[in-house]
Amino acid sequence: HFENLFFQLTCLWIFCRLHASQRKTPWVLAFGLAAGFSIFFYFGSMALVFLLAGSHLAIRGMRRAGLDFALALPSFLVGISPLVWVHWNAYSRPGGFLESKFASQGNRSVTDFIGRAADFLTEILPQAGGFEDLGPLPGRVAEWLWLASFAVAWFSLLNELVRTRRALRTTAGAPAQERERARFQVYRWFPFVLYLPLVTLVVGTSTFEFTPYGPPVEVGRFRYLVPHFMVSTMIVGAACALHLRAHSRARTLLARGLAFTTLATGAFTLPIGTSEFAQPGLGTAYDGYLLRYFNNVLMRDSWVDASTGRLTWDHALVERQVHEFTPAERH
Repeated sequence: HFENLFFQLTCLWIFCRLHASQRKTPWVLAFGLAAGFSIFFYFGSMALVFLLAGSHLAIRGMRRAGLDFALALPSFLVGISPLVWVHWNAYSRPGGFLESKFASQGNRSVTDFIGRAADFLTEILPQAGGFEDLGPLPGRVAEWLWLASFAVAWFSLLNELVRTRRALRTTAGAPAQERERARFQVYRWFPFVLYLPLVTLVVGTSTFEFTPYGPPVEVGRFRYLVPHFMVSTMIVGAACALHLRAHSRARTLLARGLAFTTLATGAFTLPIGTSEFAQPGLGTAYDGYLLRYFNNVLMRDSWVDASTGRLTWDHALVERQVHEFTPAERH
C-alpha cells in the first residue's frame, strides 16, 4: 500500500505551503482536492487529513478556519468523487468495508480496547519493520533500535510542542499575522505527535487484524502500517534537526546518535537481496493454488437484475472465463 504515501505527502506539503504563503485561497483549494483524493485512494489517509485539519483550526482560529473549510469543501468533494462513484457502482462495498471494521463489532468494553491497544503497541508495532537477521545479529535488534529511536524522537517533538506552546503568551499583543505565524511554529507538530496515538485509537476501537502472512511475504501482515513508518521517519528527521539547531554539545550528540541508530537499521534489510538472483520474483506469488479465491474472478462481473432486485451474471461470460483456466484449475 505504499502508493498512498505520495498523496498523503502531497497533503502535508500543501499544508506547509498554505501557512507559508500570503495568498491562502489557491492552497486551500489544492488541499481540499488532495485530501479528498487521498481518502479515495486509501481510507487510512483520513488519519493524517484529520490531524492536518485540526492543526489548521488551531493555527487559523475558529472563524478563519471555518471560512477555509467552506472554501475547500467543493474541491474536497471533487477529489473524493471517485470514491462516491465506486461506492454507488460497487454495491456499497467501500461503505461495507468500513462498517465491518467499526459498526459491526457489537458492544466492546474498555478492557477490550486497552487489550487491543496494548497488543498493537507491544507486539505488532515492534515487529512491523520486517527486519531480517544480519549475520549473527537477529532482526529483533533492529526492531528495538528503531523503536527506541522513534520513542526518543517522538518525546523530543512533544517537548518542543509544549515549549513553543508556552512561548505563545509572548505574542498576545502582536499583529494577527504574526500571531498566526507563531501558532504555526507550535501546531505544525500536532500531526506528528498525535499520529501514533490516533492510529492506536483506531486499532483499539475497530476489528482490524494483523493476520500473519506466509513466507516469503511475511511483511504483508503490516501493510496498513506503511504510513506510520513514513510519519515516524519524518519525526526522527525533525527531532535530529531540532537538536542540531540547539547548538548544544549534548543535543548534537543525541542528534547524531538518533541518525546513526535509525540509519543502521537499514542494514538489516540487506539480506533480502542476493547476488545470485537464483529466485527472481519470489515474493510475487505463492506456489500452488488457493482455490477458494477463484470464485472472485468469476463473480466479479455482476449487476442487479431490475426485475428481481438480485445479483445476476452473464453466464456465457462466466463459462468463457472458466474455459480460460487450466484443467487443474477447473477441476
